[in-house]
Amino acid sequence: MKKILFFIAILFFVQTIVAQITNVSPQSMGVGFGTKILMADGSEKNIEDIKEGEAVKIYDIDSLKLGASKVKRLILTGGHLIELTFTGNKWIHCSRNQPFFTKQSTGENVQIGEKVVVSSTKKIWAAQDNNGSENGIEKLQIKDNVYFVNALGIGSIGLQNIEFLPTRSARRIYTLELETGNSFIANGFIVKAK
Repeated sequence: MKKILFFIAILFFVQTIVAQITNVSPQSMGVGFGTKILMADGSEKNIEDIKEGEAVKIYDIDSLKLGASKVKRLILTGGHLIELTFTGNKWIHCSRNQPFFTKQSTGENVQIGEKVVVSSTKKIWAAQDNNGSENGIEKLQIKDNVYFVNALGIGSIGLQNIEFLPTRSARRIYTLELETGNSFIANGFIVKAK
């Protein structure tokens, strides 16, 4: 087991060097070890403990409804993690290119008296750094509103801080490949699946 972990660490070191030379990111999208995934029955489970065939909650961005999908496979990669902190003391550890279902303003804010009114919004996938890896993914920025699922339903909360987590080696990054749908709920956030 130690030899395998050593080999994986060497592999990611080589990928990082190649990425710096070629300006291509080896980073896979995903969330960190211990991230709570919302299961189809309403319970939560750490992502690393999810098995093929188990059902997780998904969010259909076309119908804008929660549903369920079976897991085809749990995908484990490695890389560097960031911590995203949101209003209400919510947070998640993820890769820089992990897309979140996000609400962004399409127009300027208009001030009417003491209130600020947003002219209109659009629902999009956004990641802190997609590095051109996938079309249709916007840049996730401070103050963006990310969709969040809780017992009251689906709402959005504002991104307050992005922090790069210190690391001496690659950290475990997990994502799910699903039978249907392209998202799952991680620490309450709607995130894009593989």
